[in-house]
Amino acid sequence: MTLRVPLAAVVVLLLAACGGAPETTPGSTPRNTQEAAPKNTPGSGPEAALKALAAAADAQDDEAVRKLVCPERWSESRTFAAKKAEAAQLDPRLADIRYRITAKEVRDPTDTAATGLLDVEVEGVPDDLPPAAQSGLDAMEAPIPVALLGPDQTIKLVKQGDAWVACR
Repeated sequence: MTLRVPLAAVVVLLLAACGGAPETTPGSTPRNTQEAAPKNTPGSGPEAALKALAAAADAQDDEAVRKLVCPERWSESRTFAAKKAEAAQLDPRLADIRYRITAKEVRDPTDTAATGLLDVEVEGVPDDLPPAAQSGLDAMEAPIPVALLGPDQTIKLVKQGDAWVACR
């Protein structure tokens, strides 16, 4: 019996040191932004999907955005990383371009479709950008999901299987 108590204590310490402890405990803060973002789980609805999409896009998390966009609209050439690299070729200072994306509301929801409203602001464009670089930036297609927005900053949300995804 005396050997089991110290052995149990060692096992608990080893599990805690090796990641056996939970990521969070009740009342604690998640360790990364992906955990803090709303989840798009089966049955969660278009509101949760819109919030998850906005959070992933605001964090410029291309992999998370890919999971929240219908596959036929996804393109590796239209990721945040690809678009930032393309912008930096116009002017190196554009490597710091930032899209601030906020979920606003969901309109006209049905069982299989809805319209989401996103607020998008572009930051990091220098005031003294040369005209040729500004023209190239204006002509450049935005990253997904920004590229999927209509002129009134709306995006179509559809239910595919058990999950809601953004389409155009």
